[in-house]
Amino acid sequence: CHGLRVSTSTRILYTLLHVLASAVCCLMLSRTVAQAITEKVTEGAGTPRVLGMLGRMVGSSAVYRVCFGTACFHLAQAALLLNVRSSSDCRAQLHNGFWLLKLLVLVSLWAASFFIPEDNFIQAWHYTGVCGGFAFILIQLVLITAFAHTWNKNWLTGAAQDKRWYLAVLLATAIFYTLASAAFFFLYKFYTHPAACLLNKALLTINGSLCGIMSFISITPCVRLKQPRSGLLQSSIISCYVMYLTFSALSSRPPERGRCPCPPPAVPTEDTTVAVLGAAIMYACVLFAWCVYPAGHSQPNWLAQMEENARGQFIIQDEQDRVAYSYSAFHFVFILASLYGPTTFTHGSWSTFWVKVSSCWACVLLYLWLLLSPFCLHGSPQHRRSSTGPRIVRRRRAPQRINVST
Repeated sequence: CHGLRVSTSTRILYTLLHVLASAVCCLMLSRTVAQAITEKVTEGAGTPRVLGMLGRMVGSSAVYRVCFGTACFHLAQAALLLNVRSSSDCRAQLHNGFWLLKLLVLVSLWAASFFIPEDNFIQAWHYTGVCGGFAFILIQLVLITAFAHTWNKNWLTGAAQDKRWYLAVLLATAIFYTLASAAFFFLYKFYTHPAACLLNKALLTINGSLCGIMSFISITPCVRLKQPRSGLLQSSIISCYVMYLTFSALSSRPPERGRCPCPPPAVPTEDTTVAVLGAAIMYACVLFAWCVYPAGHSQPNWLAQMEENARGQFIIQDEQDRVAYSYSAFHFVFILASLYGPTTFTHGSWSTFWVKVSSCWACVLLYLWLLLSPFCLHGSPQHRRSSTGPRIVRRRRAPQRINVST
């Protein structure tokens, strides 16, 4: 049977722990769970202290506290795992093992966060989460772009031997553009109104136009000349991501009384609906980044030692000589994901709305920079100085003819 790499299995398990944290956040936001807890508390000792504790256990306050405990969990590991070079380091076992103990520590941090006094904790953590969420969105874009470039490169390499790979590239591109177009029309139908919602209409128009411009630039002859691997597949994936960020921003917009009737009643108003969808897309990005995309640059000369466990499956120890990825950087990304959690699960803040809008535009600008950077670097003064500098020209010797007579 095929083996499972230790580096891959570890990342999958950490992702599942973070999925568990997100599931707890969704339960805390559920009106059914909140109503059940309220009934149980009011039937019992409903003292003011207990009622105050109840306010922390449900709603957006509980989401902030769970995300705070998750961020502390990954922060401690990021600090302990600095400069781990190989799995032979004793600290590597902390990262790759002790899963039951780490689960207990994570749950304990969640429970301890509910005893933090309210005061200014929620407000301070909200602004911290906004900044961390912005950084997490940019990291997501970089990793998704790298994944798209690798995907396109591998399939085009296969197309050199089998032309059917071109059909696969076209099919994948058409699917992603179909998803992006469907998301655009869905948002325009349910998040705008014929008589109002000018801000939503302007945002959708700008982002849709940016996706079209980005796709056109990616296939222009001058860009293809400098970057032969660029194409519509990468642009289609980035367009889907931009539409997701637009949806997340419009969902986070606080309602304006008497002004904007968006979204209309046709959109589900349950608090957990948008949260679950946003979390699903967020973890799809995480899986693309850490599980599907290769774990660093694999070295062909690494010694892969295989151990057989009791079930007969093989575990490939692929980090004996050096780690496949930076453990501290891995946990740092999950810290940012924990900071991004409150902006995904809670809504109704203008700061969250504008951060998501600005991150959407930053994503487009970053991808355009990746496409156009060869032209900017080619025309830089440093490049011109290097191109006009003195050059050493070597003369070729004239060929000498040797006559041999017998």
